This record gives sequence, C-alpha cells and structure tokens, in this order.
Amino acid sequence: MQTPEAIGSITTEARVCSPQTSPHTHFFGYHVYNQNRSADPIASKSKKPSFQYSDLNGHLDFTGIKTYVGDDVIPKVKCPSKIPNSQIKTAYRNLASNITQQLAPVLSTYSILLYPLPECDCGTLQNQPSCSHWRLGLVVLEPDLTIADEMAKSLETSPDYEVLQIKVLIGIFEFTIGSNREYYSRPGPGASISHEDDDCQSATLGGYVRGIRTNRIMGLTVGHMVFDRPLDPNTPISALQPVGGGHRIISPSNQDAKEHQMDLWRKINALSPDEDQLLIDRWQKKLDNYALKCQDKYFGETTRAVWQLSPDRIPGIPYPSILDMALVNVHTDRTGINDLPIPPSANLPTVILGTGSPRDGEEVYKVGRSTGFTQGYIMADWQFHTHSNFNRVIAFRGVMAREGRIIAPGDSGALIINERGRVLGMITGGLAAVDRNNRVTSEISTATYISSQEILEWASLVLFEQVEFVLSE
Repeated sequence: MQTPEAIGSITTEARVCSPQTSPHTHFFGYHVYNQNRSADPIASKSKKPSFQYSDLNGHLDFTGIKTYVGDDVIPKVKCPSKIPNSQIKTAYRNLASNITQQLAPVLSTYSILLYPLPECDCGTLQNQPSCSHWRLGLVVLEPDLTIADEMAKSLETSPDYEVLQIKVLIGIFEFTIGSNREYYSRPGPGASISHEDDDCQSATLGGYVRGIRTNRIMGLTVGHMVFDRPLDPNTPISALQPVGGGHRIISPSNQDAKEHQMDLWRKINALSPDEDQLLIDRWQKKLDNYALKCQDKYFGETTRAVWQLSPDRIPGIPYPSILDMALVNVHTDRTGINDLPIPPSANLPTVILGTGSPRDGEEVYKVGRSTGFTQGYIMADWQFHTHSNFNRVIAFRGVMAREGRIIAPGDSGALIINERGRVLGMITGGLAAVDRNNRVTSEISTATYISSQEILEWASLVLFEQVEFVLSE
C-alpha cells in the first residue's frame, strides 16, 4: 500500500507552556437566578429548583422589558440623568437585598434594576449631575406577577420605599448557556480542566464513567493533558503497572481562571465611578466571589492516563493509531453528572443515553471548553496524516464540521455524541496547519477522535472491572 501524502498535521496540546448589561442605556441593576436549567420559562415558575449536581447547563437571563404592568406601552424618558443620587442608591441596595431574601425561596428567575422616571429631564441641566427621579423595577416572568406584586406591597411601609418606589415589570428572559471556562462547583461535560502545574493550556472534561463492580465514578478526558510528550510505545498498558496516576487536575484551568478574572477587571475599569458606581459594585462583588472560589480549584487526581501509539494494529492499515485517555478520581464534593449544555434550539438530547458505534456520515455534536456546542458528521473510513507530536503518519477517525470550525485548542476531551444521545467517541486533536512551535495557525474543521468502544475497553483493562458511561436519570 502506497504511503499517502500528508495534507495537514494532526495537533494536540501537550502540557508544555509556550454585565451583560440591559439593552436600556440607563438601567442599573443585576440579574438574580438560582441556576435553573429549564429552557421553558413557564416550567420554572414559582418554585425554587432543587439542588443540581451539575451546574454547567445554563439559566434564564434577563434580556429586556416586555411591558409595564398595567400600562399598554413603555413610556420613554425625556432626558434622564445618568446618576441616581446617594439617597436613591442607598434605598436601592436596601430594597434589592430585602427583595432577594423574600423571593429567592419561591422564584427561580427574576431581575432587579433601577431606571429613571418618564418625566425626568435632569439630563438637560448642566448643574444637576444626579437626581431622585428613579424607580426600582422588579422584573419577573408573567406567571409570577401575583407573587411579585404581593411582595412589593409588603414593602410599602419601608422607609426606603418612600425614597424609591417599586414597579413590577414583565421581563423577557432567554435561555443562556453558561461559559465552560467559569468555575462550577460540580463541573459537567464541556467544563474547563487542566493539570495543576499548567498555566498556559486547557482541556475539556468529557464526562463521567463508572466501574460497574465498585460503582466508582471517574472523570474522563485526554491523556495528553498530563504528559509533556508521548509515552514510549513499549510502555505496558496494564493495571499491574499503573501509568499516569497521581497528577492533580483542576477546574477551571489556571489559564481560564486568570483570563476570566482579567475580563471582570476590564469591565470594572471601563466604567466611570461617577456615573456607574452601582455596576462597578456589582462587577467587583462578582470578581471577589470568583477569586475566592478559585483559591481551591482542585478537581481530582488521575488514576490512569495514556498517550502513546496503540499496540494493536488495524487490519489492512499500515499505520498505527494512538491511545489518548485519562481517568480522574474526582473529589467527592465536585463530582458532577453527564448533563449536556446544549441550546434548546438544537432540539437534541441534553443527557447521555448510552454508547454507540460511529457510522459514515452520521450527524454528531460535541460540547467543548473552547468552542462550546458545535455540530458535524462522521468521516468515512480511516484518515492518514502526520501527527505533530509523534512525528509520523497516524491513522485516525475524523469528524468534519458542516461549516466553519468543529473545535479549537482546548476542546480536547470533548465527547462526540449522536442525535440519539449516544456517545460515539472523544476528541483527541484536530487537523490543522501548525507553525514550528506546534501552534495552530488555521481554523480546525476536522477533529480526530477515539471511539467509545476503545475508551471503555482501555478503562476496563487498566481498572480490572467493566466500565461504562454514567447515564443521566
């Protein structure tokens, strides 16, 4: 068989370092939610959701005002002041705190904001930079109006209410997928992870598998996350000689934790203390809370990991494939579930329902740390390209994007799932142009993957028990 010409290079990233604000300009405020994962606003009404083990799937975000209760249209403000006076700010903070304490146990989704009154024209007065023409808006879903109205009336005797009246509003809330790079107490599929000592690169938590005999739950990701180079091809793959164990894994990665804090810091510094102190306070509190959480990002330790040429040859194929997998003993307090953060509009299963064998042309999707939810299809037959880390031609299975890119650096570890919710494999790299430092210089429209059958066979071999993907209940 003639050696095929390599038209690209497979690349993986080894462990080597080389508020959303309201559409209304003059709204001040913050969105409050209880990690409700329902895509249906009506389904989430009037109840506090039960504790969720995996909090990556998303939530309902306030995106605008639908109507004022009792009004046919939203009145337009003449020329509002951009600055509420100090009395208004104090009343706003006190009332917002009181509302949150009362509503959090009974409503899953609501927003609290500060907006100017229609008659305010203080913006035209040069000697009046602030004013008292403001109201507190309590924005809720339409089915929750009665609860919100009763709560607002209960505060009418408050001294703060005399300064700042409350208006109940019907809001527009859209389902938003949380960023995979943030801190999640119980990370789910697609979450950001990395080796504790790696400050430069990230990988993706594929999901959770379990030993059938011991019922032990473990995280699944790629092996190249914990090694700085491929293992010797003669390294035995056996439970009797454990390889790759003891590496401390964190979530989110050091890279993402640092970048997320920098993003929050930039938001704060872009605001004017004279005009936007409420927003500054909001973002500063978010930054402080995030930094506090990230003081301990420990997720677990690898129990087994592999990144080497497979000892088993593919019948009729002259090139080797690779094994690239890692199992993580997850800290009990951070073990999540296999719920998938997929946009409701995709109309696809949001839970893992089992495993399957890939079929040529089959439609699939993945959720990764870098590019989130993307779709593609299984490529026919085995592909052959030079792997930049092994410096040789490798046989691999591929997933091609329907359009644009399918993955980006950091998506390694993401599961490949078909339209029936069956895991077909796990992303291990991508076919892309790279420079002399192995940095990707082109969009990655083709991803390489290891099949779910290979993953479970390897895991069962090194753990001395049958292993399966954890199914969502």
